[in-house]
Amino acid sequence: DGVNSLNNTKNNLFSNITVAGATAVTGISNTNGSTAAMIKNVLNNKVSNITGGTGTIQGLLVNFDAGTTTVTSDTVSNITYGAAITGIVFGTGTNNVNAVTNCSLNVINTFTGSGAFQVAGIFTTGSATVGTRNVFRNKIYNLANNNSGGSVAGIRVNGGFNQNVYNNLLADLRTPSSTGSLLFGISVVSVQTNSTISVDYNTVYLTGSSSGLNFGSSAIVHTTSTTATTANLTLRNNIFIKASTPSVNPGVTAAYVRAGAVTLANYNAASNNNIFFAGTPSATNLIMFDGTNSYQTLATYKAAVTPSDANSLSVNITFQSTTGTSSGFLHLTSPSIASRPASTIPGIPIAFDGSPRNIPQHIGVDPPVPQLLMGFSTRANGTLHRRRADHHANRVAEVNPHALDRGSHLLIIGNVGADAQSIAPGVFDFKLA
Repeated sequence: DGVNSLNNTKNNLFSNITVAGATAVTGISNTNGSTAAMIKNVLNNKVSNITGGTGTIQGLLVNFDAGTTTVTSDTVSNITYGAAITGIVFGTGTNNVNAVTNCSLNVINTFTGSGAFQVAGIFTTGSATVGTRNVFRNKIYNLANNNSGGSVAGIRVNGGFNQNVYNNLLADLRTPSSTGSLLFGISVVSVQTNSTISVDYNTVYLTGSSSGLNFGSSAIVHTTSTTATTANLTLRNNIFIKASTPSVNPGVTAAYVRAGAVTLANYNAASNNNIFFAGTPSATNLIMFDGTNSYQTLATYKAAVTPSDANSLSVNITFQSTTGTSSGFLHLTSPSIASRPASTIPGIPIAFDGSPRNIPQHIGVDPPVPQLLMGFSTRANGTLHRRRADHHANRVAEVNPHALDRGSHLLIIGNVGADAQSIAPGVFDFKLA
Protein backbone atom coordinates (compact mmCIF):
# COMPACT_ATOMS: atom_id res chain seq x y z
CA ASP A 1 0.00 0.00 0.00
CA GLY A 2 1.15 3.53 -0.75
CA VAL A 3 2.23 6.54 1.24
CA ASN A 4 -0.52 8.05 3.42
CA SER A 5 -2.99 5.30 2.55
CA LEU A 6 -5.47 4.58 5.35
CA ASN A 7 -5.95 1.19 6.97
CA ASN A 8 -8.60 0.81 9.68
CA THR A 9 -9.38 -2.21 11.84
CA LYS A 10 -12.23 -1.07 14.08
CA ASN A 11 -15.05 -2.36 16.25
CA ASN A 12 -14.54 -6.06 15.67
CA LEU A 13 -15.59 -8.81 18.06
CA PHE A 14 -13.72 -12.12 18.15
CA SER A 15 -15.09 -14.25 20.96
CA ASN A 16 -16.18 -17.68 22.24
CA ILE A 17 -13.62 -19.78 20.35
CA THR A 18 -12.45 -23.25 21.29
CA VAL A 19 -9.70 -25.11 19.45
CA ALA A 20 -7.87 -28.37 20.09
CA GLY A 21 -4.38 -29.74 19.67
CA ALA A 22 -1.58 -27.49 18.44
CA THR A 23 -3.88 -25.08 16.60
CA ALA A 24 -2.58 -21.52 16.94
CA VAL A 25 -4.95 -18.57 17.19
CA THR A 26 -4.52 -14.90 16.31
CA GLY A 27 -7.65 -12.94 17.11
CA ILE A 28 -7.03 -9.91 14.89
CA SER A 29 -4.02 -9.57 12.61
CA ASN A 30 -3.05 -6.31 10.93
CA THR A 31 0.17 -6.91 9.02
CA ASN A 32 -0.84 -4.98 5.94
CA GLY A 33 1.77 -2.50 4.71
CA SER A 34 5.30 -2.07 3.55
CA THR A 35 7.99 0.55 4.00
CA ALA A 36 5.52 3.27 2.98
CA ALA A 37 4.14 5.72 5.53
CA MET A 38 0.72 4.10 5.90
CA ILE A 39 -1.76 5.37 8.49
CA LYS A 40 -3.05 2.41 10.49
CA ASN A 41 -5.76 2.44 13.17
CA VAL A 42 -6.62 -0.59 15.29
CA LEU A 43 -9.42 0.67 17.51
CA ASN A 44 -12.18 -0.57 19.80
CA ASN A 45 -11.75 -4.25 19.07
CA LYS A 46 -12.54 -7.04 21.49
CA VAL A 47 -10.93 -10.48 21.65
CA SER A 48 -12.23 -12.67 24.48
CA ASN A 49 -13.29 -16.09 25.72
CA ILE A 50 -10.80 -18.31 23.89
CA THR A 51 -9.89 -21.82 25.01
CA GLY A 52 -7.18 -23.80 23.30
CA GLY A 53 -4.86 -26.74 23.43
CA THR A 54 -1.09 -26.54 23.01
CA GLY A 55 -0.82 -23.84 20.34
CA THR A 56 0.05 -20.19 20.85
CA ILE A 57 -2.40 -17.34 20.93
CA GLN A 58 -2.07 -13.66 20.10
CA GLY A 59 -5.01 -11.39 20.80
CA LEU A 60 -3.90 -8.61 18.43
CA LEU A 61 -0.95 -8.77 16.04
CA VAL A 62 0.30 -5.53 14.47
CA ASN A 63 3.22 -5.42 12.06
CA PHE A 64 4.57 -3.28 9.21
CA ASP A 65 3.72 -0.14 11.17
CA ALA A 66 5.90 2.04 8.98
CA GLY A 67 3.86 5.24 9.23
CA THR A 68 1.58 6.44 12.03
CA THR A 69 -0.07 3.52 13.80
CA THR A 70 -2.62 3.81 16.59
CA VAL A 71 -3.69 0.81 18.65
CA THR A 72 -6.12 2.03 21.26
CA SER A 73 -9.19 1.16 23.33
CA ASP A 74 -8.93 -2.55 22.54
CA THR A 75 -9.76 -5.31 25.00
CA VAL A 76 -8.17 -8.75 25.18
CA SER A 77 -9.49 -10.97 27.97
CA ASN A 78 -10.45 -14.42 29.23
CA ILE A 79 -7.97 -16.66 27.43
CA THR A 80 -6.94 -20.13 28.56
CA TYR A 81 -4.20 -21.90 26.64
CA GLY A 82 -1.44 -24.45 26.99
CA ALA A 83 1.27 -22.49 25.22
CA ALA A 84 2.32 -18.86 24.93
CA ILE A 85 -0.42 -16.25 25.37
CA THR A 86 0.13 -12.61 24.44
CA GLY A 87 -2.49 -9.88 24.48
CA ILE A 88 -1.00 -7.42 21.97
CA VAL A 89 2.05 -8.19 19.81
CA PHE A 90 4.07 -5.66 17.80
CA GLY A 91 6.45 -7.09 15.21
CA THR A 92 9.67 -5.77 13.72
CA GLY A 93 8.37 -4.65 10.34
CA THR A 94 9.11 -0.93 10.10
CA ASN A 95 11.82 0.75 8.05
CA ASN A 96 10.64 4.35 8.09
CA VAL A 97 12.64 6.81 10.15
CA ASN A 98 9.45 8.75 10.96
CA ALA A 99 7.40 5.71 11.99
CA VAL A 100 5.47 6.21 15.25
CA THR A 101 3.28 3.60 16.89
CA ASN A 102 1.03 4.47 19.82
CA CYS A 103 -0.43 1.67 21.95
CA SER A 104 -2.75 3.15 24.56
CA LEU A 105 -5.92 2.77 26.62
CA ASN A 106 -6.04 -0.97 26.10
CA VAL A 107 -7.33 -3.36 28.76
CA ILE A 108 -5.69 -6.78 28.97
CA ASN A 109 -6.80 -9.22 31.64
CA THR A 110 -7.63 -12.73 32.78
CA PHE A 111 -5.17 -15.01 30.99
CA THR A 112 -4.45 -18.50 32.30
CA GLY A 113 -1.56 -20.46 30.86
CA SER A 114 -0.70 -24.08 31.58
CA GLY A 115 2.44 -24.61 29.52
CA ALA A 116 6.14 -23.91 29.99
CA PHE A 117 5.86 -20.69 27.99
CA GLN A 118 5.31 -17.01 28.70
CA VAL A 119 2.01 -15.30 29.35
CA ALA A 120 2.36 -11.59 28.51
CA GLY A 121 0.11 -8.57 28.28
CA ILE A 122 1.99 -6.53 25.66
CA PHE A 123 5.01 -7.67 23.64
CA THR A 124 6.88 -5.03 21.67
CA THR A 125 9.94 -5.16 19.50
CA GLY A 126 10.73 -3.16 16.38
CA SER A 127 13.23 -2.05 13.79
CA ALA A 128 16.87 -2.05 14.81
CA THR A 129 17.56 1.40 13.39
CA VAL A 130 14.42 3.57 13.08
CA GLY A 131 10.99 4.24 14.52
CA THR A 132 9.38 4.96 17.87
CA ARG A 133 6.92 2.86 19.84
CA ASN A 134 4.94 4.39 22.68
CA VAL A 135 3.14 2.05 25.11
CA PHE A 136 1.07 4.12 27.52
CA ARG A 137 -2.10 4.32 29.60
CA ASN A 138 -2.77 0.57 29.40
CA LYS A 139 -4.26 -1.54 32.18
CA ILE A 140 -2.99 -5.11 32.62
CA TYR A 141 -4.10 -7.45 35.39
CA ASN A 142 -4.98 -11.02 36.36
CA LEU A 143 -2.43 -12.86 34.22
CA ALA A 144 -1.37 -16.31 35.46
CA ASN A 145 0.68 -19.29 34.38
CA ASN A 146 0.17 -22.50 36.36
CA ASN A 147 3.07 -24.45 34.87
CA SER A 148 6.18 -24.87 37.00
CA GLY A 149 8.29 -23.67 34.07
CA GLY A 150 5.87 -21.03 32.85
CA SER A 151 6.49 -17.29 33.17
CA VAL A 152 4.40 -14.11 33.25
CA ALA A 153 5.31 -10.58 32.15
CA GLY A 154 2.95 -7.63 32.12
CA ILE A 155 4.89 -5.74 29.43
CA ARG A 156 7.84 -7.22 27.55
CA VAL A 157 10.22 -4.99 25.57
CA ASN A 158 12.06 -7.37 23.29
CA GLY A 159 13.87 -4.98 20.97
CA GLY A 160 13.39 -1.88 18.86
CA PHE A 161 15.13 1.42 18.27
CA ASN A 162 13.21 3.81 20.54
CA GLN A 163 10.70 2.42 23.04
CA ASN A 164 8.73 4.53 25.52
CA VAL A 165 6.67 2.78 28.21
CA TYR A 166 4.75 5.14 30.49
CA ASN A 167 1.56 5.67 32.51
CA ASN A 168 0.70 1.95 32.63
CA LEU A 169 -0.97 0.01 35.46
CA LEU A 170 0.10 -3.58 36.14
CA ALA A 171 -0.98 -5.87 38.98
CA ASP A 172 -2.24 -9.33 39.90
CA LEU A 173 0.37 -11.22 37.89
CA ARG A 174 0.96 -14.75 39.16
CA THR A 175 3.05 -17.89 38.69
CA PRO A 176 1.73 -20.05 41.56
CA SER A 177 3.77 -23.15 40.71
CA SER A 178 6.91 -21.72 39.13
CA THR A 179 10.36 -22.98 40.05
CA GLY A 180 12.67 -20.08 39.38
CA SER A 181 12.55 -16.35 38.73
CA LEU A 182 9.72 -16.29 36.22
CA LEU A 183 7.41 -13.49 37.33
CA PHE A 184 8.00 -9.97 35.95
CA GLY A 185 6.05 -6.74 35.91
CA ILE A 186 7.96 -4.99 33.13
CA SER A 187 10.55 -7.11 31.34
CA VAL A 188 13.14 -5.21 29.32
CA VAL A 189 15.09 -7.98 27.61
CA SER A 190 16.16 -6.09 24.50
CA VAL A 191 19.79 -6.42 23.43
CA GLN A 192 19.41 -4.01 20.52
CA THR A 193 22.47 -1.88 19.84
CA ASN A 194 22.08 1.91 19.61
CA SER A 195 18.62 1.87 21.17
CA THR A 196 16.90 3.72 24.00
CA ILE A 197 14.15 2.60 26.35
CA SER A 198 12.33 5.02 28.64
CA VAL A 199 10.12 3.64 31.41
CA ASP A 200 8.27 6.46 33.18
CA TYR A 201 5.27 6.97 35.49
CA ASN A 202 4.31 3.28 35.62
CA THR A 203 2.84 1.56 38.65
CA VAL A 204 3.67 -2.13 39.09
CA TYR A 205 2.28 -4.06 42.05
CA LEU A 206 3.38 -7.69 42.33
CA THR A 207 1.87 -10.03 44.89
CA GLY A 208 1.36 -13.76 45.04
CA SER A 209 3.58 -16.69 45.85
CA SER A 210 4.62 -20.07 44.47
CA SER A 211 4.62 -23.60 45.80
CA GLY A 212 7.72 -24.31 43.69
CA LEU A 213 11.30 -24.11 44.87
CA ASN A 214 13.50 -21.08 44.10
CA PHE A 215 10.53 -18.89 43.23
CA GLY A 216 11.62 -15.41 42.24
CA SER A 217 9.99 -12.24 40.96
CA SER A 218 10.84 -8.68 39.99
CA ALA A 219 8.71 -5.61 39.36
CA ILE A 220 11.15 -4.67 36.60
CA VAL A 221 14.00 -6.60 34.98
CA HIS A 222 16.58 -5.18 32.57
CA THR A 223 19.09 -7.13 30.51
CA THR A 224 22.47 -5.52 31.10
CA SER A 225 25.17 -4.65 28.61
CA THR A 226 28.71 -3.36 28.96
CA THR A 227 27.94 -1.11 25.99
CA ALA A 228 26.10 2.01 27.18
CA THR A 229 24.14 2.44 23.96
CA THR A 230 22.74 -1.10 23.90
CA ALA A 231 19.15 -1.04 25.18
CA ASN A 232 19.97 2.03 27.28
CA LEU A 233 17.33 2.21 30.01
CA THR A 234 16.01 5.29 31.81
CA LEU A 235 13.64 4.83 34.77
CA ARG A 236 11.80 7.90 36.10
CA ASN A 237 8.86 8.49 38.42
CA ASN A 238 7.79 4.84 38.63
CA ILE A 239 6.30 2.89 41.52
CA PHE A 240 7.72 -0.63 41.67
CA ILE A 241 6.18 -2.64 44.51
CA LYS A 242 7.28 -6.24 44.91
CA ALA A 243 5.01 -7.70 47.57
CA SER A 244 5.19 -11.33 46.45
CA THR A 245 6.02 -13.92 49.09
CA PRO A 246 9.23 -15.96 48.80
CA SER A 247 8.76 -19.73 48.73
CA VAL A 248 10.59 -22.35 50.76
CA ASN A 249 14.17 -22.45 49.52
CA PRO A 250 13.39 -19.17 47.73
CA GLY A 251 15.00 -17.57 44.77
CA VAL A 252 15.41 -13.82 44.42
CA THR A 253 12.44 -11.55 44.89
CA ALA A 254 13.41 -7.97 44.10
CA ALA A 255 11.89 -4.69 43.03
CA TYR A 256 14.58 -4.34 40.34
CA VAL A 257 16.68 -7.04 38.70
CA ARG A 258 19.58 -6.45 36.33
CA ALA A 259 20.12 -9.65 34.39
CA GLY A 260 23.41 -10.51 32.74
CA ALA A 261 26.86 -9.03 33.25
CA VAL A 262 27.41 -7.08 36.47
CA THR A 263 27.45 -3.60 35.00
CA LEU A 264 25.54 -0.34 35.10
CA ALA A 265 26.81 0.80 31.72
CA ASN A 266 23.38 0.77 30.05
CA TYR A 267 21.45 2.15 33.04
CA ASN A 268 21.00 5.84 32.25
CA ALA A 269 22.22 8.35 34.85
CA ALA A 270 19.02 10.37 34.35
CA SER A 271 17.06 7.63 36.15
CA ASN A 272 15.55 9.13 39.30
CA ASN A 273 12.55 9.65 41.55
CA ASN A 274 11.43 6.03 41.53
CA ILE A 275 9.88 4.09 44.39
CA PHE A 276 11.43 0.64 44.84
CA PHE A 277 9.84 -1.46 47.59
CA ALA A 278 10.32 -5.17 48.27
CA GLY A 279 9.03 -5.59 51.81
CA THR A 280 11.13 -5.85 54.96
CA PRO A 281 14.78 -5.89 53.82
CA SER A 282 16.24 -9.37 53.93
CA ALA A 283 18.28 -11.83 51.90
CA THR A 284 15.12 -12.66 49.93
CA ASN A 285 13.50 -9.21 49.80
CA LEU A 286 15.80 -6.96 47.78
CA ILE A 287 15.70 -3.49 46.29
CA MET A 288 17.99 -4.71 43.50
CA PHE A 289 19.77 -7.88 42.46
CA ASP A 290 22.37 -7.82 39.67
CA GLY A 291 22.99 -11.54 39.40
CA THR A 292 25.84 -11.45 41.91
CA ASN A 293 25.24 -8.67 44.42
CA SER A 294 22.17 -8.20 46.60
CA TYR A 295 21.05 -4.75 47.71
CA GLN A 296 18.63 -4.99 50.61
CA THR A 297 18.39 -1.34 51.58
CA LEU A 298 17.92 1.91 49.76
CA ALA A 299 21.22 3.23 51.07
CA THR A 300 23.26 0.35 49.63
CA TYR A 301 21.31 0.53 46.37
CA LYS A 302 21.93 4.26 45.96
CA ALA A 303 25.61 3.84 46.70
CA ALA A 304 25.81 1.20 43.97
CA VAL A 305 23.98 3.10 41.21
CA THR A 306 25.06 6.69 41.90
CA PRO A 307 24.50 9.20 40.32
CA SER A 308 21.25 7.50 39.27
CA ASP A 309 18.24 7.43 41.63
CA ALA A 310 19.58 10.09 43.99
CA ASN A 311 16.00 11.05 44.97
CA SER A 312 14.43 7.61 44.75
CA LEU A 313 12.65 6.07 47.74
CA SER A 314 11.88 2.71 49.28
CA VAL A 315 8.45 2.94 50.90
CA ASN A 316 5.26 0.96 50.70
CA ILE A 317 2.37 2.66 48.96
CA THR A 318 -1.33 2.47 49.79
CA PHE A 319 -3.64 2.31 46.80
CA GLN A 320 -7.33 3.03 46.56
CA SER A 321 -7.77 -0.48 45.14
CA THR A 322 -5.70 -3.36 43.80
CA THR A 323 -8.69 -4.88 41.96
CA GLY A 324 -8.37 -4.48 38.21
CA THR A 325 -12.06 -3.74 37.61
CA SER A 326 -12.11 -0.87 40.10
CA SER A 327 -11.92 2.74 38.97
CA GLY A 328 -9.41 3.26 41.78
CA PHE A 329 -7.12 0.49 40.54
CA LEU A 330 -3.56 1.36 41.63
CA HIS A 331 -4.54 5.00 42.13
CA LEU A 332 -2.94 6.74 45.08
CA THR A 333 -4.73 7.57 48.28
CA SER A 334 -4.24 10.99 49.85
CA PRO A 335 -1.98 11.97 51.37
CA SER A 336 0.76 9.95 49.68
CA ILE A 337 4.51 10.25 49.70
CA ALA A 338 4.31 9.73 45.92
CA SER A 339 2.93 13.27 45.71
CA ARG A 340 6.42 14.64 46.30
CA PRO A 341 7.95 16.53 43.37
CA ALA A 342 9.54 14.23 40.80
CA SER A 343 11.36 14.41 37.49
CA THR A 344 9.73 16.68 34.92
CA ILE A 345 9.48 14.76 31.66
CA PRO A 346 8.65 16.69 28.48
CA GLY A 347 6.15 15.04 26.18
CA ILE A 348 4.03 13.37 28.88
CA PRO A 349 1.52 16.12 29.73
CA ILE A 350 -1.27 13.94 31.14
CA ALA A 351 -1.68 11.12 33.64
CA PHE A 352 -3.43 7.75 33.27
CA ASP A 353 -6.96 9.13 33.59
CA GLY A 354 -6.25 12.08 31.32
CA SER A 355 -5.76 14.69 34.04
CA PRO A 356 -2.94 17.16 33.40
CA ARG A 357 0.42 16.61 35.05
CA ASN A 358 1.07 19.82 36.91
CA ILE A 359 4.50 21.26 37.61
CA PRO A 360 6.10 19.95 39.72
CA GLN A 361 5.16 16.49 38.52
CA HIS A 362 4.59 13.48 40.72
CA ILE A 363 5.41 9.79 40.90
CA GLY A 364 3.16 7.07 39.48
CA VAL A 365 0.33 7.03 36.95
CA ASP A 366 -1.89 9.61 38.66
CA PRO A 367 -1.37 12.35 41.26
CA PRO A 368 -3.28 11.78 44.49
CA VAL A 369 -6.57 13.56 45.01
CA PRO A 370 -5.86 16.74 47.01
CA GLN A 371 -7.38 16.91 50.45
CA LEU A 372 -9.30 20.05 51.37
CA LEU A 373 -7.85 21.46 54.57
CA MET A 374 -10.39 23.52 56.52
CA GLY A 375 -8.00 25.02 59.03
CA PHE A 376 -4.37 25.27 60.03
CA SER A 377 -2.63 25.25 63.39
CA THR A 378 0.62 27.16 63.43
CA ARG A 379 1.73 25.34 66.55
CA ALA A 380 1.06 21.78 65.40
CA ASN A 381 1.06 21.65 61.64
CA GLY A 382 2.90 24.54 60.08
CA THR A 383 3.13 28.24 59.52
CA LEU A 384 0.14 30.22 58.33
CA HIS A 385 0.99 33.32 56.30
CA ARG A 386 -1.64 36.01 55.85
CA ARG A 387 -1.15 38.76 53.31
CA ARG A 388 -3.62 41.60 53.70
CA ALA A 389 -5.07 42.70 50.36
CA ASP A 390 -7.31 45.37 51.88
CA HIS A 391 -8.63 46.38 55.26
CA HIS A 392 -11.54 43.93 55.35
CA ALA A 393 -11.44 40.75 53.25
CA ASN A 394 -9.87 38.89 50.34
CA ARG A 395 -6.87 37.87 52.36
CA VAL A 396 -4.74 35.03 51.03
CA ALA A 397 -3.98 32.06 53.26
CA GLU A 398 -1.20 29.69 52.37
CA VAL A 399 0.75 26.93 54.11
CA ASN A 400 4.51 26.88 54.26
CA PRO A 401 5.21 23.17 53.58
CA HIS A 402 8.78 23.46 54.83
CA ALA A 403 7.46 24.13 58.31
CA LEU A 404 5.46 20.91 58.42
CA ASP A 405 6.48 17.85 60.34
CA ARG A 406 8.87 15.72 58.33
CA GLY A 407 6.32 12.92 58.09
CA SER A 408 3.75 15.11 56.36
CA HIS A 409 3.35 15.45 52.61
CA LEU A 410 1.30 18.10 50.83
CA LEU A 411 0.27 18.48 47.24
CA ILE A 412 0.69 22.19 46.60
CA ILE A 413 -2.28 23.34 44.54
CA GLY A 414 -1.97 27.09 45.06
CA ASN A 415 -3.17 29.80 47.39
CA VAL A 416 -6.59 29.86 48.96
CA GLY A 417 -8.45 33.15 48.94
CA ALA A 418 -10.31 33.50 52.22
CA ASP A 419 -11.71 35.65 54.95
CA ALA A 420 -9.45 34.41 57.73
CA GLN A 421 -10.35 34.75 61.39
CA SER A 422 -8.38 33.69 64.42
CA ILE A 423 -10.56 31.39 66.51
CA ALA A 424 -7.88 30.33 69.01
CA PRO A 425 -4.23 31.14 69.64
CA GLY A 426 -2.35 30.08 66.54
CA VAL A 427 -5.47 28.55 64.90
CA PHE A 428 -7.26 30.11 61.94
CA ASP A 429 -10.55 29.27 60.28
CA PHE A 430 -11.37 30.45 56.77
CA LYS A 431 -13.84 29.99 53.94
CA LEU A 432 -13.05 29.61 50.28
CA ALA A 433 -13.21 32.90 48.42
